[in-house]
Formats: sequence, C-alpha cells, structure tokens
Amino acid sequence: MALVMWGRVWLATAVLVSSAAGCGADDPETARWRLDYVTDSRDAYVRHVVAVSPNEGWAVATENNGDGDSSDVLLHRDGAEWRPAPTPPALDPYKGAELGTLAASGPDNVWQFGNLAPDEVVRDRQYGALRWDGQRWSRTSVDFPVYDAVVLAPDNVWALDASSAGPAARHWDGTKWTEQLWSPAEYYLDSLTATGPDDVWASGFHGDQAAIMHYDGTRWEPVNIPSMKPAPKQKASIHDILAISRTNVWAFGQLTSTTASPATFALNWNGSEWRKYADGFDDPGAHTQSQSGPRATGDGAGGFVLSGTSGGVQHRSRDGNLTPIANPEPVVGRGSEVTDQDRQQLFVLHDLTLVPGTRQVWAVGAVGIALASPDTKFSRGVVASYTTGG
Repeated sequence: MALVMWGRVWLATAVLVSSAAGCGADDPETARWRLDYVTDSRDAYVRHVVAVSPNEGWAVATENNGDGDSSDVLLHRDGAEWRPAPTPPALDPYKGAELGTLAASGPDNVWQFGNLAPDEVVRDRQYGALRWDGQRWSRTSVDFPVYDAVVLAPDNVWALDASSAGPAARHWDGTKWTEQLWSPAEYYLDSLTATGPDDVWASGFHGDQAAIMHYDGTRWEPVNIPSMKPAPKQKASIHDILAISRTNVWAFGQLTSTTASPATFALNWNGSEWRKYADGFDDPGAHTQSQSGPRATGDGAGGFVLSGTSGGVQHRSRDGNLTPIANPEPVVGRGSEVTDQDRQQLFVLHDLTLVPGTRQVWAVGAVGIALASPDTKFSRGVVASYTTGG
C-alpha cells in the first residue's frame, strides 16, 4: 500500500488555501478540534475510526517506512488514551496485511476488514476479517474486498463488495455470506448506514445521477430521490449517507465535472419524502480538507457534524444552527518546537464517528504541510475530538 496522504488530491485542494489560515489562526474561544493522539511519525495519517463505548474505540493508522513503502498500525483506546494495539499475526503489516474498513456494534463485536496476512489459520495472504469479541481477535471468512460495512449484531453484518461491478451487498448471518445484487445492477453504491436490521441504506450513483437504495428487512429497493439535473459532462454522486433515525436520514454528495470545481449538495429524508439542499454545507473559507468527499456523523442530539470537500467542518444542530469547527492547535513539524511555518499546517480529515452515549465526535486524519521543502514538510497522523454541547 502506498502512502497517498499528501498526493495529487490533497495538493489540488491545498493550493486554494490562504497561507495565513493554518491551524491555530482562529480566535481561542472558537469551537475547535482537540488533538487526543498524534503519531511520532512525521509521514503518517489515520484513516478509519470506530467508537464502541464512551471510552473505547479503534482506529487504523498508516505510516511511511521510506522508499515509498508503508504499513498499517491498529490503534486502540481503552480508557483515556489512544495507543498502538498488540498486533495479531493476521494483521501483521510486515507479513503483507493491509487494514481496511472498521465497523462495530459494541465493545465485544468489532470487525476489521482488509487483506490479512498468513497465520495459524491460513497459509496465504487473502481477503478476510478479524472479529474482536472483547478479549481476542478471531478470523472470519470474507472472500471479497469491502468498501463499507455496518455491523448490527454478531450474526447480522452488511458489507459492500468492492470486487463486483455494482458493487453488490453481502450479508453475514453468523455462518456464511450471501450476495444480494442490486436491481438495476448498474447502481454503484459504496456507503452504508443503518438504524436497525430492517432499516439499512446504501448510497452512491447510477449513471450520472446520485442514487440510494433501502433494505426493509426483506429486500433492497431503489429510493426515489430528487434529480440533480447535472449539466453535460457533469456527474452527481453521494459520498456518505447518515441515518440519525428512521425519520431523519442525510445523504451528502457532489456534482463533479472536468471543467469546474465540485459543488456539494445534501439530501434529507424526513420519514415521508426526500428534500434537496444545495450549497450551505461547504464553507470555502474554512481550512480543514476532506480526503474522500463529504463525511458525516451524528451529534447525539438529532444533528450532525459534516466535513465538507472544499473546506471546513460544521456542526449542524437539530434545529438547523450551524457552528464551524476550527482546526486544532498546531503541532511540532520537523523541529523541536512549533515554528511560524508549522502554524500554517492544515487538518486533513479522513473519517469521523459519534461516540456512543455521548455528545462527542472523534475524527481522524493528519495535520501537516505539503507545499514545502523536504526538511520542513510533514504529515502527522492524528485522532481529534469535539464535544457538540448539551
């Protein structure tokens, strides 16, 4: 796996950012992210996170080992601090393991998908998953790459198969995986969310239009959503879908083309109809970048926290009030203390999650400087937190 944190996607957005607007440039009273974990490595990022209780969570960090090679590190918080976790043989990066999606339904049901290394169970590197039961990791058969997954119970897991043209949905019943193809098959869906076993949502695109499908406990069916009416050579796609409740579901996407910057849109299900919201959810004056399109999680009180694409993270309360969340305080770059150049660093966000039973959100990504000389640029992987209030 190559380290792509400060690659073409990041650089393309970074050049839009004013050099005077890095971490720490906001008023000290402004709502901001707090850094709870920072990697020692100066060439790393954290890309997946899942919270399983108010004081426990798991994350995946990627660190560059030099010469273009990188390895994944499993992080665990069990109490007040994040630490690298003991690595079972199947997750050993030096034996070829590449960690992917994390998903969980509780502290004793955590799933780590990815390319697993040989261990006492199998001899060859292959797709698979490890399940944490609260005490130990055990291998579970998964013979396909996973885009996204939702874990509802040990015997009820949905995963999106990245190897199929669709990709297709696959379901784990505690014994085996069964495939459920979309109809029409041309739906390309790569994001999942759920409130329960009979309320599962998947999103992505169909042709040049955004697309959503819903599972009601019996079958998957296409959802009638507002048309984006993309212009010629323009495409609408949903990057993330968030089910806050059965009557409050949000989908966040982009209109993209080869000739213009992406435009963010949002769709909301209120229990009876979908409504479209254009603009207003992406703040081009803010300076947190999202590496993978819009990403969202709940705030614990009917609202959500959204990381936009062109910049900014916003907390939208249930009644619609918007609060920008500022970058965290700057960290040390290549030296022994924070320099003036270090203060221009950006926060690039990869994933975020609501901590169960709280009003706190955890976010992962990296802080650093890309457009600089080799002796000053850096990328430190981070886990950050934000309390939404109440």
